[in-house]
Amino acid sequence: MSKIAFVFSGQGAQAPGMGKELYDCSPAAKAVFDLADSIRPGTSQQCFEGTQEELNVTINTQPCLFACDLAAAKAAQERGIQPDCAAGFSLGEAAAVAFSGMLTEAEAFSMVCKRAELMNEAAQKNPGAMAAVMKLSPQQVETLCGPIENAWPVNYNSPKQTVVAASADTIDQVVEAASAQQGQGGQAGGQRRVPLSADAFRRRRPERIPGFGFPKGREASGIR
Repeated sequence: MSKIAFVFSGQGAQAPGMGKELYDCSPAAKAVFDLADSIRPGTSQQCFEGTQEELNVTINTQPCLFACDLAAAKAAQERGIQPDCAAGFSLGEAAAVAFSGMLTEAEAFSMVCKRAELMNEAAQKNPGAMAAVMKLSPQQVETLCGPIENAWPVNYNSPKQTVVAASADTIDQVVEAASAQQGQGGQAGGQRRVPLSADAFRRRRPERIPGFGFPKGREASGIR
């Protein structure tokens, strides 16, 4: 018998107007946005009316995208679609944690708001950028970054896609070096990577359904 998995998206999936139709047609989705607004006023308005530029700012992106991720899942569940497991990529892990019951929705949303705050603060102190390098192996990308100052592979998304983080003044060197090797450079993004405390996850609640994250540097397997 086939099984159902809900997989929650990460930062980069944000778009103007996201979640508005869910809010209008699903009481369960509306409850998620109402909760978000009670903790962080204006979240739903940013989702529904914010510009792409506004949504791309990390301190806005993460709370808004979390709310939309969770609202979509709740709307599907409301219609009778019950998953056997939940998983998430990067930021999406937080929505999976909330949906599976490991944290309450309020706890998870508050954690995401704090995460966004810390990442935004770190980005302001240490301006940087990210680039997705395509068609090169992780080993090739590691070698490519070696001689470039303040450049590191940080997300091993697949055997042929590795995301590199670098300082603002060296990211172009990464793209140029990648282009020289495979004729197609990565596109610089706005995400930042900073060490985060795991304290919020140390007190786990019994899960309603199994929850999974994608380990960094490995391919996810066993979920079909």
